[in-house]
Amino acid sequence: MEEVRAKTDCTVICTICGRVQDLKAGDVIPYCCGKLMEIDE
Repeated sequence: MEEVRAKTDCTVICTICGRVQDLKAGDVIPYCCGKLMEIDE
């Protein structure tokens, strides 16, 4: 799987199960439920 990194401090969410995770700039955006977690805006 491709490694995608957060450009800024942000929160990501899994749109399938609702898991939320806080990331810092440069952290790898994790996969959850088989897909890349999305930045929560």
